[in-house]
Amino acid sequence: MCAFRQVTWTGQMLGELMEVLVSCEDYSTSQELLKEAAEKPQTILGFLPEQSLSAFLTYAVAREDAETAVAIVLYAQEAGHMEAGQMALKLRSALPLTPQLRARVASALGGDLGFSPEPPINLNPLGES
Repeated sequence: MCAFRQVTWTGQMLGELMEVLVSCEDYSTSQELLKEAAEKPQTILGFLPEQSLSAFLTYAVAREDAETAVAIVLYAQEAGHMEAGQMALKLRSALPLTPQLRARVASALGGDLGFSPEPPINLNPLGES
C-alpha cells in the first residue's frame, strides 16, 4: 500500500501559481487562490510574495474589478508587505471606489495615503478659480 504525504504549500509556491494563472488569464482561479490565502493563512507556510500580488493587482485593475483589487491590497497589508502603500496608491489612481471600499482601505492603511471613507467634496463644481 502506498502512503501519500500531504503537501505543505508555501506562500512562494502559491505566488508562483498565481503568476501562472494571471499569465493564462484565469481570473476566477486567481480570485479563489487569494480568497483561500486570506481566509486560511494557517494552512500556508508564509505569505504570497509582493510581486505575485502586484501582477494580480494589475490584472484586477485592467478588468476594473475594484472589489478584488481592494482585497489584494488588504492581503498585502496584512502580510506585512512594505509595498502595500504603493499598491493602494496605484489602486486609488486607477479605479473609482465605492465609499465602502474606500473605508476598508482607509481602515487598514490609515488616512495617510489619501483614503478617507468618503471621496473629497468639490466645493467649486463649476471649476471657477
